[in-house]
Amino acid sequence: MKILILHRAPLWGSGSGTYVRKLAEEFAKRDEVAIVCPEKREFDKLKIYFVKTPFPGVFQNHPEFPKAKKYSEMTNVELTRYILPYLQASLKAVEEFQPEVIHVQHASFLVWVADYIKSIFNIPFVVSVHGPDLNTALIDKRLKVLTKESLTRVSKIFPNSFDTKNRFLTIFGKTFRRRVRTIFPGVDLNLYPKDKKIRMINKKYHLDKSKLVLYVGRLDKEKGVEYLVKAAKKIPAEIYILGGGDFKKELEKLTKDLQLQNVHFMGYFDKEDIEELREFYRKADVIVVPSTVKEALGLVILEAMACSTPVVASNIGGIPNIVKEGKTGFLVRPRSPEDIAEKVNKILSNEKLKLAIGERCRKLIEEKYTWEKAAAAIHDSLERSLKHIIKKREEEELETLFNWLE
Repeated sequence: MKILILHRAPLWGSGSGTYVRKLAEEFAKRDEVAIVCPEKREFDKLKIYFVKTPFPGVFQNHPEFPKAKKYSEMTNVELTRYILPYLQASLKAVEEFQPEVIHVQHASFLVWVADYIKSIFNIPFVVSVHGPDLNTALIDKRLKVLTKESLTRVSKIFPNSFDTKNRFLTIFGKTFRRRVRTIFPGVDLNLYPKDKKIRMINKKYHLDKSKLVLYVGRLDKEKGVEYLVKAAKKIPAEIYILGGGDFKKELEKLTKDLQLQNVHFMGYFDKEDIEELREFYRKADVIVVPSTVKEALGLVILEAMACSTPVVASNIGGIPNIVKEGKTGFLVRPRSPEDIAEKVNKILSNEKLKLAIGERCRKLIEEKYTWEKAAAAIHDSLERSLKHIIKKREEEELETLFNWLE
């Protein structure tokens, strides 16, 4: 099968970028894969059709696009100018790569592109829904209305959690229910071996004897990192915050105002720092995900669990699908420093509990949340969509022939 993926961001620096990259690598083990996206890096077995937009655009912040404009804040003319290069790059990919099916990322403007291609070339398309696309659709009617119209011609829709599925159906309508199949993202367990030793960060950051609490992700206000910072004074551990974003300066000021000595801002870890990031996952006693808005699920949670690291996370969105109270971590009320401190300290103070939770985390990932399983489920739907299109074409050709004979 020849699969063309349409994605609106680089393949590093965000959860959806990781999602696309890892799925594409799994697909490429048995299929030909090409990706239309603003990515300049080269990848083995993946053909990239680079998209050059007049200015960077984002649903939310992206570490590689520090001065990007949010789609919901673009004028009608700006949005049109931004989308046209995606259409041009996609048409070039269709002409050169000749895909059999198109896999669109995010229920947003790239669905319009895929719908146009389907109308012209009769190439079926499917859509993965990630979460930020839904948040934007709620505040930007342009994106919602046009996307809903294009989705009437989609073959299959893949929300990445049950919460994402329910939100999608609420926003775009229950009529799409039969086309929806929830497929959770995963982890590449080869990158997170069970008993790999920590070789870099203990010495580099003097963490040998320290308890470590970790946050990994964008530094946006909606990520709720300020509540982890406010909880820090009551947490007897070093708190390392990995990531960049618009809210970093405010968080640093808050840390200074509270006279905190145990909070450390490490910045964004890119591709070159990936091994160090994985060591932080393994070293951490607990990882905190204090979001204040609905998260679909969060690859950070899955990656931490793959490293047998317990999770303390907001009881919101798709997070409770995987963080089970007292089993794989603890849930807290959003915007509650008190809750965060209490649950984090519960793990820090009980080594036996921490190890038991960590063991269950790893087992859950091994059993249910791998990229191999996610790719296989999506691939099955792609094959079914393709067979349906071929059967429909054959029926139309037979009907045309019978009409001619008559």
